[in-house]
Amino acid sequence: MALIAASRRLVSATAHRYLTHLVDLGVIDLAHRYGKRGRPEVLYRLAPAPR
Repeated sequence: MALIAASRRLVSATAHRYLTHLVDLGVIDLAHRYGKRGRPEVLYRLAPAPR
């Protein structure tokens, strides 16, 4: 999220709010990648088009 926020010159909280809204609309999907330690990495990707 920090990468998205920095590239769009947004505060991280604003980027998170917009990404959450897009997830709620079904435009993007959210997944978590769990490593060995620390917080899971949050992954966003375009949702498949509805058929």
